[in-house]
Amino acid sequence: MAEREQDRAVELIERGDIFFIYRPKVDHEEAAGFDDVERFYIVLRPQRRRLWRLIVIGRKPLPGIETHERNWGFVDRIFANPEEVREELSAATYSTKTRGKRHLPPARPAGEGAYGLAHEGRADLSSFGVR
Repeated sequence: MAEREQDRAVELIERGDIFFIYRPKVDHEEAAGFDDVERFYIVLRPQRRRLWRLIVIGRKPLPGIETHERNWGFVDRIFANPEEVREELSAATYSTKTRGKRHLPPARPAGEGAYGLAHEGRADLSSFGVR
């Protein structure tokens, strides 16, 4: 049985600002390429809500648009204000038993834009906290 047009309606769940951020490897101040990147992040800031989601991406480069490549990621933390995000992504110094004092450089911006999360179909999203 073919789906009715109304069953395939697209519902906009959320929209907002998106920020792409990377952290250079330990004891490196700059990243000349992906091999010099320790971690890649995405920060989502929804409109009309005072929260910031810090998402950790499993692979450093984002997938190509044409290749339909897939990556994994997870929401690491949710913050109530931008100062908490800045603190989380700031420089840090720590000690290890084998290498002594190590310097973790601050995360750096890689890009920004706007995003929209949409749902297509008729699945019940209420169990995920969506309307």
